[in-house]
Amino acid sequence: MTDESGTEWRFEVLGPLRAWRGDAEIPLGSPQQRSVLAMLVLREGTPVSIGDLVDGLWGEAPPAHAVAALRTYVGRLRAAFGHRARDRVLVSAGSGYRLAPGLHTDLGDFTRELADAEAARTSGDPAGAHAILLAALARWRDEPLAGLPGPYARAQRARLAEHRLAALATRLEVDLTLGRHAEAVAELTELVRRHPLREHWYALLMRALHESGRHEEALARYAELRDALDRELGCEPGEDLRALHARLLAGPTPGAGERPPRAVPAQLPADITDFAGRARQTATVRAALTAGIPVAISGTGGVGKTALAVHVAHAVRTRFPGGQLYADLGGAEPQPAAPAEVLAEFLHALGVPRAEIPAAARDRSATFKSLVDGRKVLVFLDNARDVEQIESLLPGGEGNGVLLTGRAPLTAPGFRPVPLGTPPPEEALSLLTGLVGELRVGAERPAALKVLSACGFLPLAIRIIGARLASRPSWTIASLAERLAGERRRLRELRIADLAVETTFELGYTRLESAQRRAFRLLSVIDGARFSPPAAAAVLDVPEDTALALVESLVDAGLLEEPTPKEYRFHNLVKLYARQRGEAEDETAERSAALTRLVDFALATTRNAYRAVEPEGVLADRLGPTTSPGLPFARAKDAYRWVTVWRAALVATVRRAAENPGCPLLPSAELLFVVCLLADDGAASRDFARAGRAIARRAEGPEEKASAARAHVVLGRVAAEHGYPRQAEEERVRALRLSREIDDRLLIATCTLASGIIALETGRHAEASAALDEALAVYRALGDRPGELYSLVYRARAQLGAGNAADGLATAERAVRVSRACGGPGGLTAHTALDQLGTVLAELGRTDDAIEVHRESLRLARRNGGAAHEAATLVRLAELSLRAGRPGEAMDYARQASLTSQRVEHARLKAFALDLRRRAMAVLAARGGRRAPAIPAQSGTDRHEPEREPLGRCGGCGAR
Repeated sequence: MTDESGTEWRFEVLGPLRAWRGDAEIPLGSPQQRSVLAMLVLREGTPVSIGDLVDGLWGEAPPAHAVAALRTYVGRLRAAFGHRARDRVLVSAGSGYRLAPGLHTDLGDFTRELADAEAARTSGDPAGAHAILLAALARWRDEPLAGLPGPYARAQRARLAEHRLAALATRLEVDLTLGRHAEAVAELTELVRRHPLREHWYALLMRALHESGRHEEALARYAELRDALDRELGCEPGEDLRALHARLLAGPTPGAGERPPRAVPAQLPADITDFAGRARQTATVRAALTAGIPVAISGTGGVGKTALAVHVAHAVRTRFPGGQLYADLGGAEPQPAAPAEVLAEFLHALGVPRAEIPAAARDRSATFKSLVDGRKVLVFLDNARDVEQIESLLPGGEGNGVLLTGRAPLTAPGFRPVPLGTPPPEEALSLLTGLVGELRVGAERPAALKVLSACGFLPLAIRIIGARLASRPSWTIASLAERLAGERRRLRELRIADLAVETTFELGYTRLESAQRRAFRLLSVIDGARFSPPAAAAVLDVPEDTALALVESLVDAGLLEEPTPKEYRFHNLVKLYARQRGEAEDETAERSAALTRLVDFALATTRNAYRAVEPEGVLADRLGPTTSPGLPFARAKDAYRWVTVWRAALVATVRRAAENPGCPLLPSAELLFVVCLLADDGAASRDFARAGRAIARRAEGPEEKASAARAHVVLGRVAAEHGYPRQAEEERVRALRLSREIDDRLLIATCTLASGIIALETGRHAEASAALDEALAVYRALGDRPGELYSLVYRARAQLGAGNAADGLATAERAVRVSRACGGPGGLTAHTALDQLGTVLAELGRTDDAIEVHRESLRLARRNGGAAHEAATLVRLAELSLRAGRPGEAMDYARQASLTSQRVEHARLKAFALDLRRRAMAVLAARGGRRAPAIPAQSGTDRHEPEREPLGRCGGCGAR
């Protein structure tokens, strides 16, 4: 049927119901609505009454509103068909509805093709009939009318399914007429399994087996059906099947000859004698193969996929007495292995003479499936490219095993996926020990761990290093660690003879298309452990959906990893390779521009995060302009979470951009400065110091004073966090001098505030008060409410330290009132205001009041997602509870503080928490007359001896 514009309308029922107007698919709405349309389509223009439609949709128990609902469905269908066509396609007819006559349906095409096939068959053209039947059966997309409710749809599903099975039977009969007996066996075996009591399928299978020379199996199939019929229905096979059985009992077809003995292939590669680790993955793969579940092992090049697969294959080979077939599919090669060629080798290995191997790939696949059916053969397909490459290579029947490896995650139906990453350090060390020797590795364990880290724990790299060390007994492991320390020469070192890590990566790279290659190269400018799709979009200068598609394609190519959804990373060595390709193929300016765009995106997003945390602050408006709008944040908690998750990547990006002369410096300095203010670990990270020094080194000229000032603020804060007040003050002095030279009033106030805090923490209360008053005046003049509040809360501490207890308390309470007046409890400032009020109350001896204030501060920190602020407040509550004579509460607060500070890797807070736990346990033990149990001291290089007085110093954060 066509409409007034000549556009054809067509409907499809051989699968889920679909409707098309020309090339445009029409949305058909709910399942009930689609069921109504199905009834009209299958009646082919004949009217259907409302009663029949109700019965077909709901059966004998329709709802009370059935007719009204039905009319609603019809109205919606007409609306879906469009204003001009609605009354020509679906029309009212008496008390019901009908579709316009002359509909074009896939069922109509299928029926006509069956008639054409029968005509060709009758006229003596079986090959023509076969081609027509294949085309007709290809029209079936899925279960007919899939998902449609109602008695009518259920009945039609059954009718149409029988229609298809009849056509399939005709096609298989034609197959046998054409002599395709072996190819038909596999398909008929599956049909018999799915329809175990249908005699016609058994008759065709017995004929196919008999004509293939598998006479005994044909007779066995008859016995199998006879037993099933007797058991299930209490009857014997029909007359036709009994007659066929009688003919087969007379013996094999004359001239067919005896079946050749079955060949038992044993093609597995040699086992890995020094295989180490991978215990969990080995158990998973072995258990799946033993249970008959096919396995797909995936991972980046060199990660050890083949080694694991070979090791497990040898371990389970006795479970596959029919043999083991192996093929390297060359999935990473520019020209991977053709399935037809692999099938030819498999067939020959299974005993088929080369002259008798079918020419067509489809016929080879069918013959292969027939030969291995029921034989318990293990098929090992190594280095597969994609699902399409392996489809024809998969054995049919029960008892066979499939073991697959490939760089891309292969999502073939029914496969057990086993993604393989780099092994943990101890497993990698075991692998190196097996290659080099226990004495040699044991004598230089720290150097060995350095070597493994330089290799990114990649098994291929470890094997190369092990081979080099084994062939050079005079080398020390430490000397090799030095050779691997430089990134630019590392890949050159990871080669021996014709084995090289770089070659493995190159195989994947050469397969990529131009856009993928560019993405692979440019994304390597990103430092940090991982990156997000928005960051990738900024680097590549493309829309986010385009960037996501490119990144996912690199994951599929095995060149990127996706450790968590929508977060991506390079393996360290892959990133080195990508950077080398970038240096060789991209202009320096293009790589610098990509990194500049990344900094721009990060600065814009960090600006938005600061606004969410400090909506009353002016800093965000004083940052330089950005091209990117950045990611938005609705809540302070979301902003904190983003900064916490991406802090390391942001700081690494700053450092890389600062070391790149082609990137402007000030955006990087501003990015580091704002991240330092928001970082939930208190900025007590050496990463901040390294990035700050990189900016300071490049900012020596007079044109970069703004960048240098921000770098020195960050360096001062890091020094303060690590307990070096003198160094912190030196950095603040430099930052203040530079800020005054460029007349950056907000930065002047920031430096002055920081100096006041340092003076306060070192007991110089008069100096602290002067600096804090100066900062307070500047912040007020700028209208920066967070800065004003910070100045007030620390001024309260200074007044208290100078002996003005009443003034200090009044100032702290005023700060809290101001905080609540400017938009309700916020982020950093409100938390700090409450903390300082609690500290002042505690120092005045009002411990219970201080505890209540700190509890309010804790609720605020938890609501806003500030984990480091939460840990600091928990430490204060533990200290105050202990002081108040409540060691049980102190223990609980200290335990929570320890866990929270460990989560944000804040070593100083964790040290305080552990010390408070010891003290609380000692008090509890003394009360009970017991000895306090030992709590392990904090381990690692960042161990701090906690200060116990004055309260509040443990959470000092330097500057805003």
